[in-house]
Amino acid sequence: ATFGLTLTDLLDFYQVDNNTIRFPDVYNYVLGNYGTGSLRDLYNAADIFLSPSRGEGFGIPVVEAQMCGCPVIVTDFTAQSELCFGGYKIPVDYLDDLVWTQQQSEQVNVPPSKIIKALEWAFENVGNDKLRITAHEGAKDYGSEYVFSKYMHPSLKYMAQRNKDFSFDRDGLDIYD
Repeated sequence: ATFGLTLTDLLDFYQVDNNTIRFPDVYNYVLGNYGTGSLRDLYNAADIFLSPSRGEGFGIPVVEAQMCGCPVIVTDFTAQSELCFGGYKIPVDYLDDLVWTQQQSEQVNVPPSKIIKALEWAFENVGNDKLRITAHEGAKDYGSEYVFSKYMHPSLKYMAQRNKDFSFDRDGLDIYD
């Protein structure tokens, strides 16, 4: 398998003018210098959000992109697959694509050919309003308030009932009700 192919390499291969593609400043993003409005604008301007993950857990950026109506391309592996409401899942060949890290965790090496196929799918679906709506509708149920009320609150309430010494207060929410 071939590794280390960057998106810039793919653009060069397909002879796409690099001036037509915008990449966010990764350093400012990591440092938190982008406000939520900037991130929203970036997702809204994108035709597709590409995230060929090797094996991360919950993919917040995947949900954020879809909440803005941006279709996604994700690896059909770990939580990414479950969070793809409007988009393309890059198939994983469990015999060829899986690897074990030194920490004994399972990861996927996504071959560039599969990323290229996914990007070709994206090109064929640019402007697909139904896909954007499906992405947005699926992501709506992953807002922090919804997730807290549906999953966290019942769990905390259960823990409080089992252990009277347990205490939790979130904006005045009484878990004992």
